[in-house]
Amino acid sequence: MMPRRTLAPALVLVAALAAVALLGCDGDEEAQRSATPADLSGREFVFADGRAFAAALAGQAVTLTFGDFAADGDGNPNTGPFSLVAAGDTAQGTVTVASCSFAIAASTFDPGTFPELQPEETLPRECRVDAEGRLQVRDPATDATSTSQPPSPAAAPPTTEVAFVLTSDFATGSYSVIDLATRRLFADIVLGGVHSDALARAHQGRIYVVNRLGQDNIQILDPAQGYTTVAQQSVEPGSNPQDIAFAAGKAYVSRLKSAELLILDPDTLEARGTIDLSGFTKPEDLDGVPELYRMLVHEGLLYVLLQHLDFTTGFPVRRVAPGEVVVIDPASDSVVDVIPLNGTNPFSFLQFSPEVRGGRLLVSSVGDFGVLDGGIEAIDPATGSVEFVVTEAALGGDITHFQVISADKGFAVVTDASFLNALVAFNPTTGERLATLEGPRDDFMPHFAVNRRGELYLAVADLETPTPEVLVFDTASDAEIARVRSGALPPVFVLFLE
Repeated sequence: MMPRRTLAPALVLVAALAAVALLGCDGDEEAQRSATPADLSGREFVFADGRAFAAALAGQAVTLTFGDFAADGDGNPNTGPFSLVAAGDTAQGTVTVASCSFAIAASTFDPGTFPELQPEETLPRECRVDAEGRLQVRDPATDATSTSQPPSPAAAPPTTEVAFVLTSDFATGSYSVIDLATRRLFADIVLGGVHSDALARAHQGRIYVVNRLGQDNIQILDPAQGYTTVAQQSVEPGSNPQDIAFAAGKAYVSRLKSAELLILDPDTLEARGTIDLSGFTKPEDLDGVPELYRMLVHEGLLYVLLQHLDFTTGFPVRRVAPGEVVVIDPASDSVVDVIPLNGTNPFSFLQFSPEVRGGRLLVSSVGDFGVLDGGIEAIDPATGSVEFVVTEAALGGDITHFQVISADKGFAVVTDASFLNALVAFNPTTGERLATLEGPRDDFMPHFAVNRRGELYLAVADLETPTPEVLVFDTASDAEIARVRSGALPPVFVLFLE
């Protein structure tokens, strides 16, 4: 997928453990000593001259940040993550303190100018600290030396007014944080720390990552603890979780390969029970489940989307019946209503818009991909009536993701018959297409989100560029206003913490 930016775990380990003798650095030997994990862990070092890291960084400022160091097989902390930032580019990986060997796992540096800062490269260096904790790094091959300023605690990403961005090259998953006020990027907080196929929801200040097929678990990240994992729970191997929703002090998890809606404790992720929805499986659905998909809590009720697809036929998946929305009362965990949709293959997230038809639940049903046979359906939560308010024909393709922001403005990712993707604006009242903000392009546009500042952050899963970015648009003018690096991997999901 992205061999230049992603290093296989085995290669990372081999490179990080490469033994390189630690030699003395220039200067007062009595005032300097070999660096230890305690000297580096959780600290940030700023160098005015980065020549010891790469020849092209001579005279350029470099910021080197270390994470927590892990214990080796003997219980001694020795290896930890690092991030090297210079001139807007980033290299990340692991460093082994005993050898001061930097193993590059991911990089946005130009390979022509910075060949030594590319994935699968290892920088054998000599590292010493002085009495003030300043770090001196020396390249033994060239004798180039860089000495930092006194260290400071590594800057922690803010916990609010941020965009939390899941990134993936569909082999490795990661996540970054973007400060909304400054657009400063805190890249790849834990490279490989989430599944390569994931989405996220926020609840009571914490982030719940739904790691889908291949990992099949729910993971809680706590922004107050540096966006580290504080809980993780399997939801049954192979079950392919699709969403998580919160109501009545419980967390509900929908799973594509299970007819049971799982109930978890939202704090500990311990199982609390299930709700059996197998009775909604259609007789002709040979895989035996109704495909529990996205969910939404609205006015105290839980709405669960059923796709009704038969996966036994392979791809393209057979559409068994129009989609349905099951309505559950969380107080009793009982089904109180079932709303049939008009279209098949409901694909988008469920959302509620007070501006559409006086207040409607909205979902996009795509039918067959490449065929103009679906659109955005509006559900009256009071009566259960359903109607198409925006058609695929009007927007020019399958509507895979959308968000309505007012009675006369919404945005959607549209995939045309050639599978080119575009971000478009539309009028949810009239159903007409208004403008194209980005595309069409053959890069996947898996997700976008709109924040309270009126900014739309679009995730573009561009697997070719060495500098993947989130595209930022002004929702009033439709103009692109910024491009923000997402880290080493392309962005695939955006969640605002505001």
